Parts: sequence; structure tokens; C-alpha cells
Amino acid sequence: MNTRSAVWLGSDAGEALSRASRGALAGTGLMSSPEVALARAWDRVIEKLHALRSLQDDWDGLGSEAPPPELVDSAELILDTFRRRHPRLIPTRVLATPDASILFEWQVGQMIMEAVISTLASADFMLEEPGEHPLRWRVTLENNSQDESWGTLRRSATT
Repeated sequence: MNTRSAVWLGSDAGEALSRASRGALAGTGLMSSPEVALARAWDRVIEKLHALRSLQDDWDGLGSEAPPPELVDSAELILDTFRRRHPRLIPTRVLATPDASILFEWQVGQMIMEAVISTLASADFMLEEPGEHPLRWRVTLENNSQDESWGTLRRSATT
């Protein structure tokens, strides 16, 4: 397994996301006031994330565990950091998983990216593009304060 140093989303992943975010709202009819459209879209994502707080164990009728409130808080901090760095790349899905994790999914064209938050202050990312090997990396928050220094991240990427 090759391991390489990565920027916030890995250099390869960052380039792919940059390409995808340039066209993320194209054709949606939302381009006339992009700031308003982006804010509303992000508000809907945050609402979906907050809705996960109301889940109880066995939320799916199959015995799945509900994500703990602390994990929802951690997911929100990670999502906020992502939003500041990639404001036009809005998750297309926000889900609870059967093992009490939280999943964010982005799909732009044929690019699919997922972030799974299963432990406090970290997320496991995966990026798939047609014809490419999936990129996987972990983002870990260095500290949990709310100031600008909070955004310091430690990351590694593997292929």
C-alpha cells in the first residue's frame, strides 16, 4: 500500500474536488443568486445532520444503533471545516449508518466522495472517479476549540 502526504483533501483529491465544485450548481437554476442558493443548500444539509439527533436505537427496525449526540457534534465541526474550504461542494446525502456512524456523500457527475464519521474528531474519506483507483484518507482534528486554530488538521492519504 502506497502512503503519501496529503493536503486537506489530498493533492489528487483536491484537484478532483476543485473540478467538480466548479460545475456543482450548473443546470440547477440556482445560479442567478449563487450565495443565497449555497446558503440554503448548506442549511438543508445541517438540518438533515441535526435530525440524526432524534434517532433512537433500532431506528431502522433492524437493530441499528443511533449515532450519539457527541458524534453528531463532531460531524458538524468536520462538515463546517469542509464547507469553509469547499463552499460549492455540498453533500448530496447525510445518513446514519447501522453501526452508529454518520455518512456524508457527495456525487457530482461520475465523481463520488464519502466521509464516514465513526469516532470523535476524525473522518475517513474516500473519493472515486471513473478509471481511477479510489483515494482514501483520514482527517483528524488537532484540537476541539472553536477559534481559527481549531481548523488545524492532521491527515494522511493511502492508495
